[in-house]
Amino acid sequence: RRPALLGTIVSAAFLIEVSTGAALVAPTVQALPSRMEAADLSDDRGASEWAHAAMELLEPDAVVVSWWSYSTPLWYVQFAEGRRPDVWIVDDRTRLDEDLGDVTDVIETQLDRRPVYVIRLPGDEDLVTIMERYEVQEFAMPTDQSLIRILGRKTR
Repeated sequence: RRPALLGTIVSAAFLIEVSTGAALVAPTVQALPSRMEAADLSDDRGASEWAHAAMELLEPDAVVVSWWSYSTPLWYVQFAEGRRPDVWIVDDRTRLDEDLGDVTDVIETQLDRRPVYVIRLPGDEDLVTIMERYEVQEFAMPTDQSLIRILGRKTR
């Protein structure tokens, strides 16, 4: 009689565990379709629109000192679409790999040779330095991220 009672207890415990697990997982499973829809950015064309607008604004032989989130769409336009091979996109990683120095080092090296543009986040320490040192022209873009043309050094 004992083995039968033990088997019943084990079976009951197993049913409780399975029921509890199902109750905990059910809300997540029910929420999956709406979560997937909210996370789906396949129709988001913001980066593409921004990159195409930027490439249209850039002067011939321009240098763009950028960062990853904006470098990649620019590279896509340049390499995948074959547009604007004259533009040199200097990503933060490029600066490190090619030992180009900081953002202002790249600006200083290129300013008297080529048109220079920068893409920095608002409040970025580099942007503060750029605004202090250089005359700039800011272009409104399809997204909140602006494109900044370095016009020259500020006179003191």
